[in-house]
Amino acid sequence: MEDKEKAETPKRSGFFKKLAKTIMWFVIGIVLLITLLLGGVVWVLTPERLTPIVEQYANEFLDAQVEIGRVELTFWETFPQLKVDVDSVTIVSDNFKELDDSHRVLLPANADTLLSLTHFHGGVGVTALMAGKIEVYEVELREPMINLVQLDDSLSNFDIIPPSAPDTTTSSVSSLPEIAIDRFIIAD
Repeated sequence: MEDKEKAETPKRSGFFKKLAKTIMWFVIGIVLLITLLLGGVVWVLTPERLTPIVEQYANEFLDAQVEIGRVELTFWETFPQLKVDVDSVTIVSDNFKELDDSHRVLLPANADTLLSLTHFHGGVGVTALMAGKIEVYEVELREPMINLVQLDDSLSNFDIIPPSAPDTTTSSVSSLPEIAIDRFIIAD
């Protein structure tokens, strides 16, 4: 009877070792696949290709004109962080375009310009994202100029996000993911 129990114990532990090894290789494979995919995306999306894409989508989804000098993603040098550098951003609101001269006289100069900055730098932890957390690294805004103008109760230059379609589905309240920011700098 003891011999039978001893024979079953190595078989069970061998099975669990093989299962653990298989799961470990599967996880390593998934991590490598995601790393290679992100690296490929960064390699394909050079600043010359990425900048017009970001500018186009910003202009499509905002009620504003967005001008961007250059957008650059880095991943290999900063692994496991995905970092972005943006040079020269200007956001000009479209909200005051249709005003007549009698109302435009009430506005300060450059009332349409909502934001401008000379440089933005920041990073996101990729491994933390895969775990459902948001880790933001080294956020730096250089020479930000923010110009908030409210003409009346319904018209301002900072209301640039168009209303979304009403959500007809019933959804439960979801919790926010864990968010960590290691450094946030506003310079000049």
